[in-house]
Amino acid sequence: RARRVLRAHPSKSCGQLPVIPGLEVFTIRSLGLTSLRGMGVHPEVRQLFAQSNLLVSFEGFEPQHHLLELHAEDNLIESFRGLPGESIEAIWLAGNPIAESTHYRTMAIAACGRNLKTI
Repeated sequence: RARRVLRAHPSKSCGQLPVIPGLEVFTIRSLGLTSLRGMGVHPEVRQLFAQSNLLVSFEGFEPQHHLLELHAEDNLIESFRGLPGESIEAIWLAGNPIAESTHYRTMAIAACGRNLKTI
């Protein structure tokens, strides 16, 4: 299903969006994004809201060393591959194929590490 939707929708990544330096909360909701590639590293970002896009993975997502919360509900994410999650304390992925996996919570802990408190 994910591949079919993406073929009909042109590729659109974070690199095509302006990012204002100094923001602690970054919202890229419902923009039809297919990738987080090109977002760059923003040490001030603590919360990222990326719900209701067309994201299939975290590949190309540069490490956000102070990112505490990642909201990526209602996308097409199938794996944690590419998630630089060492600082993440809370991750929300409901409505993604990955959240239907029987080992979803275990995979989230493996991807994000011991700082993860909320799944």
